[in-house]
Amino acid sequence: MHRTRVLLTALKGAELFTPGSDARETEDLCGGEAATVIDASRERVWPWIAQMFRGAGIYSAPGLETNTCRSADYLLVDTPAPTPGDHMGEMIEICRAIDGEAVDWRGMDTVEFLGFPITELSLRYSLASAGEHRCILTASAHAECAGVTAQVRRHIGESLVALFPVAQARRLGGMIAAQEARLERGRTNHGRIDRHQALPWIPAGSGERSGSRSSL
Repeated sequence: MHRTRVLLTALKGAELFTPGSDARETEDLCGGEAATVIDASRERVWPWIAQMFRGAGIYSAPGLETNTCRSADYLLVDTPAPTPGDHMGEMIEICRAIDGEAVDWRGMDTVEFLGFPITELSLRYSLASAGEHRCILTASAHAECAGVTAQVRRHIGESLVALFPVAQARRLGGMIAAQEARLERGRTNHGRIDRHQALPWIPAGSGERSGSRSSL
């Protein structure tokens, strides 16, 4: 079983966390977080966080995916540890990673979301132990969207949180619970497909550029 709680941060004066600096406040920020309690150890859950955006898909709402390109409901083989500089297309990149604990992503440039420009985007995924065989996955998203009205900013914030932290926490929680049940029955990697995300993930230092437009 898994249980999800949603904690929306204040849409005005929200905090945007940038590794290496203090949290700062601005009226242009919006976002929030969601958390799910998963009946599996942190060591069992971390590989799912490590593969998200890195070949396994984005784990957002199923309606955003297709039959031929959807998030993996199993663990990929030999996924390397998240490394700062890893990026998905030219949209987001890892800016900080603590193995087994947390990974932070940020926008590589201005990202278009719902037709509006997001000048700064921050996504964070972290795990905390909640017992011997239980952990808490917390997902958060914050964005800076200057030059829009307060009403539009609220709409952007609510949509961003719904499509990323909320959908991801719920979906990952469900998939991990299903995987744990399969493992108990001695079954893994059923329903496997080859393609899980439209934009490729590119390891840090590879020098490759995707040429993809930054749009969510």
